[in-house]
Formats: sequence, C-alpha cells, structure tokens
Amino acid sequence: MLCVIIVTQFLENKCQLCLIQGSKKSNNMNLLEEIKFSEERPSVVVIKKTEKSKIFSVGLSKNQILKKHTTSFSTMLLVLKGEITFHINGESFVLKELNTFEIPIDVEHEVVGNKEKNIFLLNQELN
Repeated sequence: MLCVIIVTQFLENKCQLCLIQGSKKSNNMNLLEEIKFSEERPSVVVIKKTEKSKIFSVGLSKNQILKKHTTSFSTMLLVLKGEITFHINGESFVLKELNTFEIPIDVEHEVVGNKEKNIFLLNQELN
C-alpha cells in the first residue's frame, strides 16, 4: 500500500505543498505561484489524481463565491491560507487557516472567500 504524506510549509507568505510517497518526492509546487487569483472565477489547481483519490486546491479572492454545488465523493477540506465562509444546510461556518471541514456527499454547499487571498485544499476519495 502506498502512503502519501502532505507537508505544508508557511514561510514568508509562501504556501508550499509537497507530496511525498514513501521517501521519494513525487511532486513539488508552490501553490501561490500556481494559483492565478482572478475576479472572474475561482482558480483550481489539481495537485494529484489517482484511481482512488483526487487532491486539488481552490483559490478565491475576497468576496469571491464558489457557487452552490454538490459532490459525489467523500471530501475533506483544509484551509491553507486566508479565511472562508462555508454555507451548507442553512448554516454558515467561518473556517480559518488550518481548519478542516468534512463535506457530506450530495449536499448542496457554497464557499465565499473572506480575505484578499484564500486557498483551500480538497481531498476526495473517489469511488
């Protein structure tokens, strides 16, 4: 069985994510360089996709909305930078850096960026 470790480093406003398989580094990227913040739409960067999982990040500018949608997969959200408001089932949750939220399957939800730059990681377990 292959073990994937996610290491996040916050240095001088840089958010670096490394995916490590065993002792070998498989991918190295700086999300602040990869994410292109735009007023027009959220920025999505796929970090890794396998048959069993998908790891990707979303960047939202201040007051930018990731419109209402659902997911068909078990998904864990982790805020890496900034702050977001997560709307689900008539409730609103303010999630700050390093907060997590388990997103239920087939439940409509929406995300709003609260700071100038907001980055969150999504880890989906694919069927």
